[in-house]
Amino acid sequence: MKFPGGWLSLENSNPMPISDFMTYAALFNGSTTTDGQIVMSDVYNTPTGGTWVSSPISISTEPSVIAVDTPNDVTQQIIADSMNMQTKMANLASSVAPPLVNLVYLYGNFSDQLRYMCYLPIDLGGSSYDLFQVSVLENVGTQGDMHGNIEVVDFGAGPHTGPQTLQLMLSENMGPVNLGIRLESTTNQSSIFELKLVILPPNSIR
Repeated sequence: MKFPGGWLSLENSNPMPISDFMTYAALFNGSTTTDGQIVMSDVYNTPTGGTWVSSPISISTEPSVIAVDTPNDVTQQIIADSMNMQTKMANLASSVAPPLVNLVYLYGNFSDQLRYMCYLPIDLGGSSYDLFQVSVLENVGTQGDMHGNIEVVDFGAGPHTGPQTLQLMLSENMGPVNLGIRLESTTNQSSIFELKLVILPPNSIR
């Protein structure tokens, strides 16, 4: 049976691989960097307690870009500096309409030129979380793959709390993509944070 679209189509579609959009991801808590791992999750689209709660995550400061090969190619650092100067990657002003606060513009990389890492500062608040996973947001609406699993970037058991920096090397799939950051608290409260991401091509800086 072929579904015409809408929710029936989404529920019966295959999840989108997060690896199509990220080539590397890490989480820095101010002292320790935790590398993300691509895993198949059987909990990403299901709240442990049966219902979802509001996400505690907020974007704390504007993102930034660094060049990863600065010692060997100073030009790339100059381009990264230009990205930071010319691009307002997030607008956290109090006057911004709430639905736009989570709209972020970050830079991707061409597959044969992995040069730029984006830093996205976020805050998890005062609670502790023993699950931190990132995937494509719409995957939450699917039933997973044939085994009920969804590809995610997983940052381990933590505990994760307070200020964090997501360090992302994004791929060449430029354009808009909605990401979902799933948290699970130590009291089994499940939440999803919607990150409205637009991946910009690195050659857009002149």
